[in-house]
Amino acid sequence: MISNMKHTSIEIMAGESVTWRNLQRKKVPIIVVSKEGMWEPQTVYYDRIFSYTFDKPGTYTFMLEGTHISGTVVVV
Repeated sequence: MISNMKHTSIEIMAGESVTWRNLQRKKVPIIVVSKEGMWEPQTVYYDRIFSYTFDKPGTYTFMLEGTHISGTVVVV
């Protein structure tokens, strides 16, 4: 559940996608932000998803705007 997450890391292969799902119990939208500008900030409403396909190897960071939640996607 994302409301309990402080920082997370995931390793994927180039060409794979990561999906964020909003399951916050307050049913408020979250905004998923790429610190590298890989995508425009995405508003994700309760029980909705946002997916992004990472095509190039590298280390990418994201945050949920307005929270202390962030993470790293390592693409190999």
